[in-house]
Amino acid sequence: MAALASMPAASQASAHWYTVDFRLSDQDLKLPPGEYIYSQIQGPEHSFRFRLSVYPRGHGDWEAISISAYIEILPPPALAKIDWACKARFEISMLYEYLDELWNFRREGGVFIFTNKVSDQGWCNFLSLDRITREPGWLKAGGLRLQGHVELPFTDAPCRGQPLDFTQEAAFVTIRLSEGPPLLFDKRILSERSEYFREMLASKWREGQTNEVDLSMTPDIQRNSLDAVLCYLMSSRFFSGGDATFAFAVRKLADQFCLKDLVDTVEAELVTMLSKQRVLAFLGQVFGSGGRLELACWEMVKANDCAVLRRQRDKLGQVVDENPELAKEVMKLLAARGKKRRWESSGSSDSDSS
Repeated sequence: MAALASMPAASQASAHWYTVDFRLSDQDLKLPPGEYIYSQIQGPEHSFRFRLSVYPRGHGDWEAISISAYIEILPPPALAKIDWACKARFEISMLYEYLDELWNFRREGGVFIFTNKVSDQGWCNFLSLDRITREPGWLKAGGLRLQGHVELPFTDAPCRGQPLDFTQEAAFVTIRLSEGPPLLFDKRILSERSEYFREMLASKWREGQTNEVDLSMTPDIQRNSLDAVLCYLMSSRFFSGGDATFAFAVRKLADQFCLKDLVDTVEAELVTMLSKQRVLAFLGQVFGSGGRLELACWEMVKANDCAVLRRQRDKLGQVVDENPELAKEVMKLLAARGKKRRWESSGSSDSDSS
C-alpha cells in the first residue's frame, strides 16, 4: 500500500502553489534529440518537492519536432525508500515576449497522483520547434524560459537542528513592541532555533537575566511580521498570501535576526510576484544581498537589451533618490547598452560601405 500524501478535505489549506523558473541557454538548445536537463528543485522543506525535466529537442516520437517538458515529483527523505503517492495539481508554461510584455503559453495538467513508479507527468509535444523558430518572441527574453507550477501538500516538518531539551524548566520570553500588548514565546524554542536570540538571551546580557526583549524603540517592527517570524521558528513554514509588502517586512526581520532559511523562503515567494512593473522597487529592497530575488531582478532588468529601464525611465529619478548605489549600477548598465548600440551601428555602417 502506498503512503498517500494527498491532503484530506479538511486540510486543503495546507497545500500551496510553488513555481520554478527555468531558462534554457543557447547551449542547452543545441542538445541532441532525446537528451534532457533538470531545473532547480522547488517546494516546501521536509515535504514533497518538484523539478522540471526538459528535452530541448524532444524525445520519443517527437524527437527534433517539439520541446518535451515534464513535472517530476520528488518525495521527502523519509519516504524515499518506500512506496509513496502524492496527489498534486500541475501546469507548465513558456513565456513569450511581445511588444515588451511577457505572455504565457500554458498547458494545464489538472490533478494527477504521482507515485514512486510514475513520478513525472507532462507533454512530449509541449511546443513545436517550428513555431519557436517562426515566432521570434519565444527567444527574446534571453533564451527559452519555462515555468513549472505545482500545488503541493505539506507534511509535518521534523524539528530542525537538535531536539529541544524538555528536561529544562519552561520559561517564557517577553517581547515588547512599540504598540499593543507584549508577546510571550517559549525561551527554549527561541534559543534553539535562532543563533541571534541564543546569543541575546545568554545570561551575561540584560535580556538573558530578565527574559525580556525590548523592541519598543523600533516602531517599524509590526506585530504581524514578528508573528510570522515566530510561527516560522515553530513550524518552518511561511506564506505571504501574495502580499509583497508583508513579505518584505518579514524578510527584513529575518535578515535582522540572521534567519537565513527564512530569508530564502520569503524570497522564493517574492520571485513568483516579480513583474516588470515591480522589478525596480523589488531590486531597491534587496540590492547588494546576493540572494535569489536580487539575481532574478537583475535578469529581468537586463533582458531584451534592458527594455525594462527604457519603459520605466520616469522611475529612475526615484531610484537615484532612494538608493544611490543601485542608481550607479543602473547607469553603468545604460552606458554599456549605449556603447554596444554604437558599436553595432558602426559595424553595420562598415558592412554597408563594403
